[in-house]
Amino acid sequence: MSAAATGGVFISYRRQEASGLAGRLYDRLAARLGDDQVFMDVDTIALGVDFAEVITQAVSTCQVLLAVIGPHWVSATDRDGRRRLDDPDDIVRMEIHAALERNVRVIPILIEGAVMPRRHELPEQLAGLSRRNALSLRHESFRIDADRLLAAIEPILGSASDQHGSAPQRQEASPPPSVDLQVAERRVVVGSKKGLQGHAAAVFVAAAVSKAPVKVMVAKVGGDPVDARSIISVLALDVRGGQEIVLTAEGDGAEYALDELAERVADPDGLASMVPHPIRDAAQDRGPARRDG
Repeated sequence: MSAAATGGVFISYRRQEASGLAGRLYDRLAARLGDDQVFMDVDTIALGVDFAEVITQAVSTCQVLLAVIGPHWVSATDRDGRRRLDDPDDIVRMEIHAALERNVRVIPILIEGAVMPRRHELPEQLAGLSRRNALSLRHESFRIDADRLLAAIEPILGSASDQHGSAPQRQEASPPPSVDLQVAERRVVVGSKKGLQGHAAAVFVAAAVSKAPVKVMVAKVGGDPVDARSIISVLALDVRGGQEIVLTAEGDGAEYALDELAERVADPDGLASMVPHPIRDAAQDRGPARRDG
């Protein structure tokens, strides 16, 4: 399975004090690891969707969460004067709690002279954060500090990729050559009972990533398209089983890429794993394959 689906880096930060350095950090990591490997914002969550569930799913697909901590991270308050960390619905608290609970590697990133919060300054759900080794990220040594961070997280992402590489891998046929840039569109009903949620969403994103350099977009019928290579964007669509979606693609081999992806999405078992699809005949030759979502 692609590391984009089961690996990657999630950046947790407060916009009021960290948006500048967090954005710079995102650009640095994305340039090295790829855009599909670094996730930063969840503000594309669809109306009426449980944002706590979306955040939990998005964080759980990552291998590393970077908790960007500024000098006012612990004491930040809402408009009513209440400390944000004491609010169970605070997004930053939810992101870090989801990572700690799921054994995602959490690395505190200290900016603007911030120091690590002490155990008694944190809510019980975030107690484990106080025991994590931190890295200081400074404007004057940004490149050096970011390179140290990359050196720490790349082996983690590589390890996740190796573990999932032991599973049967997709054998992609080369798309037919094309002289002109192709644009393609398919409408397809999602066959998985889980829709594009959880593990099924992760497999869908991995399948979309595997179509590079073809860029794949996905949308609900009548809705705005989002990048199918972004787990956060896909989860935010809140697509359920049996719903119709619109897949679009651009680039050489777009028609070929969407034919294969649409068939995978329509198959009730197509988003269970990254076993090559359609290869039902080959799977039967090996015996029953274990599918878990």
